[in-house]
Order: sequence, then structure tokens, then C-alpha cells
Amino acid sequence: MVTSSEEVYATVTLTAIRINVRAEPDVQQNTSTEEEEEDLQLHKHQQRKQLSISHDDSLFPPTLSEARCLLHGCLDSEGQEDLSLESRPIMHQVLLLRRVRSAGAESGPGHSYHYRLESRLIAVGCTCVRPIIQHQQ
Repeated sequence: MVTSSEEVYATVTLTAIRINVRAEPDVQQNTSTEEEEEDLQLHKHQQRKQLSISHDDSLFPPTLSEARCLLHGCLDSEGQEDLSLESRPIMHQVLLLRRVRSAGAESGPGHSYHYRLESRLIAVGCTCVRPIIQHQQ
């Protein structure tokens, strides 16, 4: 964490892709209130989920975490599962860079690679929904 009032700049260069990163110290500091912390703790208990972590050295970033909902229903105020509600994943699209050997490049370390942009839809959390039931006649 940066503690001075200086801004931090970093440049990441990946073959032909250049990404500039700017971090401001004011944004990095934790400014949550006690009430927000209590809400977060309650929220954590209401949404039962498990994180699965995958690793692929040919991707940037190489490690991805994905949520998996553990309950079919949702927890009520007493911590009991309410099956009149459904627990559903919250999906988010992420962009990844895949390292690909360039055409005609020889195998071995230090040889030519390029990065291909990929999109992936991953579950980042779980939420409760009221199911819509349509009766057919």
C-alpha cells in the first residue's frame, strides 16, 4: 500500500499490447464504516458459496477464482434454507490474454509468442431470486 501522497505509475508491456496502470493512494485506503462491515458479515452468511481456483500458465492472469453456489434455496433471517427462493450464480464477463506461439516459431524458451484476447463468463458470487412459475394449460 502506498502511504505517501505520490501517485504510483506502472507500465506493463505484453508484446504489442501496452497497459498503463495508475494508482492513487486515496483510492487504495479502506474507508468502510462499522455498519458496512456488519452488512458485509451478514451478506457472507446469507450467501453460501464455494470458490474454485483454476490455474493456466498460458493465460494472463494465470489464476482465476470462480464461485459455486452451495444451496438450492436461500438462507432466511434464522439461518434456515428457504426453498421458496433459489440461489443463482452472478455471472461476469472477464477478458484474458492467452499466450500463443507465433507461426513459424521454434520450440524452446525465449522464442516468439503473441497474446490473443479471450473472453470468459465466470460466476463471481451467488444471489437469491424468486422463481417465476408459468403454468401451462
